Amino acid sequence: MMEKLKPQHLEAEMNQSNKALILLFPDTPNRSVEELEVPKRYRLRNYIDSDKDAYLKLLESEGWRLNEEHFKDFYDRVLPNGLFILEDTRDGSIVSTAAALHNPNCSHHYFPFGGDIGFVITQPEHRGQGLGYIASRAATIRLINGGYASIRVVTNDHRLTAIKIYLKMGYLPFLYDQDMEKRWEKVCEQVNWGYRPEEWIKPNSIR
Repeated sequence: MMEKLKPQHLEAEMNQSNKALILLFPDTPNRSVEELEVPKRYRLRNYIDSDKDAYLKLLESEGWRLNEEHFKDFYDRVLPNGLFILEDTRDGSIVSTAAALHNPNCSHHYFPFGGDIGFVITQPEHRGQGLGYIASRAATIRLINGGYASIRVVTNDHRLTAIKIYLKMGYLPFLYDQDMEKRWEKVCEQVNWGYRPEEWIKPNSIR
């Protein structure tokens, strides 16, 4: 059990043999993310206290088991109205989620005044409908509206579906370590994405 929760992808944080992959949302003038229409069967809303048990169960389904201390540490970092839920309107069940978090101190790199998107999950039976994409966009918009210049996601090489979502949204790989170009080359091949390291973000370009 980890001593204190890092409010980002836990698997990425705990994988000590391979540093996590990081993607950054470009800090450009007048940047924005267009909101998407939610499929009729679903409703996008903010988390409320009565969601807690169902939300923790959803996290646990992905291997992220949070006790009370861990949940408090995570929830204390969520921006106001920054924990997004997609529910199935037929039964009110939580089927997808993403969180906008204040978190400058990523374990692999320090991002002054940084925020990140964490705990992006969609139940397997509801995948393929763009719900993770919608939740991630909502969290990104919340960080932009919160004034964050540094916005990131932290993940692992094998989370290809999530990585494709972030790339489609405009996030760029952060080449912060020597092996990143090689790892991203393989990932891009797997997700059928253009490999353009010359256009990606390097540590010396971070303010």
